[in-house]
Amino acid sequence: MTKLVKFAVGNRKESRLSSWRAVSGLRVPARGGNANNGGNAGLEYLNVNNGVSTSNANYGSPLNFMARSSLSAPAPSKNRTGPHPKVKDNDDRKCR
Repeated sequence: MTKLVKFAVGNRKESRLSSWRAVSGLRVPARGGNANNGGNAGLEYLNVNNGVSTSNANYGSPLNFMARSSLSAPAPSKNRTGPHPKVKDNDDRKCR
């Protein structure tokens, strides 16, 4: 699949020039920019130059911490010290 994609030319906000480039392959739109976009990062920024298999540390996700519910997580196990309850404890083998 080949598409024409509009790319900005220049690195200043005042720059209104743009060019069109043919790209092929499936692209992943990234909204909001990434860590190395600097002034281009924002809600209206859309980056479509990365393919599906692109992986780098520039893109993250907001962490979502959810409390565990009894339906989704198993009950915590009891902390036990010593051997398993079914293991016989021989007094003569203990270190003193």
